[in-house]
Amino acid sequence: MLKEEPAPLLTWAQVREMQESGWVSYGVYTVHHPDLGTLVDPTEAQREVGECRTALEQQLGYPVHIFAYPFGRIGDNGLCAVKQAGYDWAVTIIPGVNTRRSDPYLLRRRNMDNNKHWLVVAAETTGVWGFFSRLRSDARLLIRKCLCLPS
Repeated sequence: MLKEEPAPLLTWAQVREMQESGWVSYGVYTVHHPDLGTLVDPTEAQREVGECRTALEQQLGYPVHIFAYPFGRIGDNGLCAVKQAGYDWAVTIIPGVNTRRSDPYLLRRRNMDNNKHWLVVAAETTGVWGFFSRLRSDARLLIRKCLCLPS
């Protein structure tokens, strides 16, 4: 059986070039891509979260403030490690919309569909789409009640 070769990784020169383009920015993910939700040792979680940040900052030449949980899973040790490392915010894979009251270390994400018009995506992201969807549903229910139709 043939052993599959891993996909080539970006070089640091390519990372810096992408960053300098203005189209790409980088945040931290961890050193070895562990599922932080399963790490039992808090020291291991701190090392994964902190060492990756140090390496990225050294290569890019400026502070990195953003963290993304590998696999989107957090765990108690992962959340503590991210807070202790001093990140400004971190994203999960929990679907939803964030507000000013959202925990900056447990930010939700929106799944995107490249077939959607950008205005629909903007409306969904800001929560406007949900507001009008609920309004439409409420209006239909009100009309049915007024006309004595079954719901």
